[in-house]
Parts: sequence; C-alpha cells; structure tokens
Amino acid sequence: MRRIVVGLVSVVLFVTAMVGISSQGYGFEAKRQLDINTATVEEINEVQGMDMELAQNIVAYRQVNGPFSTVDDLLKVKGMDETKLEEVRMYLTIGQQEQLGW
Repeated sequence: MRRIVVGLVSVVLFVTAMVGISSQGYGFEAKRQLDINTATVEEINEVQGMDMELAQNIVAYRQVNGPFSTVDDLLKVKGMDETKLEEVRMYLTIGQQEQLGW
C-alpha cells in the first residue's frame, strides 16, 4: 500500500512540475502571440529575449519599410540574428494574434 501511495505522489508531483514549467510567465501574456506588425515598442520589449533597443529597431524598421511578410523578415532588423529569432519565434506572429495551446 505504501508503494502505491508513494508512486501516486510521485506522479502528482511530476505532473504538477510539468504544468508549472509550461505555464511560466514570459513578460507580456505568454499564451498570446504578438503581432510584430502592430505591436508597440513596449509590447515587443516585454517578450522574453527581447530588449528595448531591439524593440525600437523592429518598430523603426517597420515604419520605414512597411509591414513584415514573415517572422523571418526580422532578420533584416539591426540587432536580430538567427539565434535570437529562434529564441523568440514562438511568441511572435504576423497578422491576427493567436492563443498558444499550452
């Protein structure tokens, strides 16, 4: 009986830990993807992995060159590289904001 209880407690702790990991806060609302064509500097800055300078560069680039066609277009922005883009990609979108399924 004790083994069953210990096993059940272990499963509950594991599931609780996994839920906690997947629902961590990431600045702006983590369960929402941010539209990089309409986001403000402040909203972009709140995305984990972004900073104020990069957020300002994204908005400035958008104002000069028009809307981004894809998230990959962010590679044209000063301060954005492939590593950083992969770090923030899941939080960004083009067009309508979508709820992430976590």
